[in-house]
Amino acid sequence: MRSSRVSAGTAFLMAALLCAVAGADDLGLTRQHDPWGRYDPGAWILVRVRIQAFSDAGTQESVTETKTTLTEVGEEGVTLKMEVGAKIGDKEIETAPQTVNKRFHGEMNADTPQITDLGEGQVVIENRQIRCRIRKLEFPRSVGRKVVTVYYSDSVEPYILRQETALYAENGETPTSETTMEVVSLEAPCRIWRNFRAASRVKSVRKDASGTTTTWTWMSSLVPGGVICYTSQQVDNEGRLVSYRELQLLEYGLQQSSSGRSGLFWRMRSRRGR
Repeated sequence: MRSSRVSAGTAFLMAALLCAVAGADDLGLTRQHDPWGRYDPGAWILVRVRIQAFSDAGTQESVTETKTTLTEVGEEGVTLKMEVGAKIGDKEIETAPQTVNKRFHGEMNADTPQITDLGEGQVVIENRQIRCRIRKLEFPRSVGRKVVTVYYSDSVEPYILRQETALYAENGETPTSETTMEVVSLEAPCRIWRNFRAASRVKSVRKDASGTTTTWTWMSSLVPGGVICYTSQQVDNEGRLVSYRELQLLEYGLQQSSSGRSGLFWRMRSRRGR
């Protein structure tokens, strides 16, 4: 029997996506390379994620709006405040605001990784060869380990041009999960927002025991956090569609906002304040 569910950790999924192109000082990257670090505290974005989850019982739909605000920029990373409102079927849910500490190496609330210099190499994007530095980061986990190989450029946005991530069980030699992220276009058309004539297009493929998830993301350094939109599709090992996600940037700003917009998140927030 097929089964699926809407994840309760949407906020952390969003944080992970919005931090995906971050780097570390030890890697040679600074806050200016970071999609949040280059901004001042108060910068924010509001995004909407629509999710369809498919199973033998039918289709479950949900909508989540997340406002992410940069509250602090430190020497090693940034602090983000995330406010989430969701609608699953006819039920509206609002969670308490969450604070996420994200270090410049891209991980949230993580220990300092062991970094190995793998020298220089190159990636090819639309027939253009781009010289990159290559670093391997190994993060300790409560069970097992996480290994990330990063290919980054000092001058070509979005800076991290390829990233390979593998999760290992304790004492395991074979990954339980593998994700490959690569920039496939530096100037892809972006029709979601007229402000952006073009954006970087990024493809991410994650494979684990449950199946394969493929995500296409459009990114721009003009937006705090970098993400303009994405589409994501998960299929099981038989190729059957399990879930579909679509993210859209609704608003963003460079200073703290008290906007009274009428989206799902703001309607729920205004009712709570009455």
